[in-house]
Amino acid sequence: MAAKIIVFCNVKGGPGKTTLAVNVAATLAQKHKVAVIDADPQQSAVKYDSDAPDGQGLPMPVVGYPEEKINHTLRKLINDYDYIVVDTPPSSLAISNITKSALIPADLAIVPVVPSPLGIRETLPMSALFAEINELRESADAAPLESRLVINRYDPRKSLSQQLPAALKNIPVKLLRTKIRDREAYNHAALDGCSVHETRASGWDDASEDIQKLTEEIRKIVG
Repeated sequence: MAAKIIVFCNVKGGPGKTTLAVNVAATLAQKHKVAVIDADPQQSAVKYDSDAPDGQGLPMPVVGYPEEKINHTLRKLINDYDYIVVDTPPSSLAISNITKSALIPADLAIVPVVPSPLGIRETLPMSALFAEINELRESADAAPLESRLVINRYDPRKSLSQQLPAALKNIPVKLLRTKIRDREAYNHAALDGCSVHETRASGWDDASEDIQKLTEEIRKIVG
């Protein structure tokens, strides 16, 4: 069976693409063969993996490939894995062609949104990009790209977090049910080069639960 390709993307850096991509991939890797492709020239996912002590770290390979023709590479790998998770560069940059290329063969695009006015505004260009990709896919008789928003760094005590789900209702991209709570465990896991399931930093259990729920939602969409 061909791999399901899951692309994490956003207009700008900072909403947690790499953190979510790595942790979702690590969760999928508990039962499946998974690879992470780091398509961002900053190579944040590769650095995340390289911070692990020898013999430890993430349960799946993390490969750097910040090239515009990444769609060809993804198609070459499609029969080698069950899931391929792609961390892309900010799509507002000139290198946004990398993101577009990754989305062409993708099964699902995930857009992390943080609770801020700018975070909400940044979802609109992504919606336009998905429409552009679907025009290309329609011309090639390919199925439409599935896309979803996910709320990241959610803090139920803060008004912006409380208001965010309602504010996103007018965005023409569906919102996932799972909210990723703001937990220091993600930073500690990144420092150790492991997933939140392996760290025992404060709040790790909440973070692990959120990532498990997010991964299950994703798995139900892509199969």
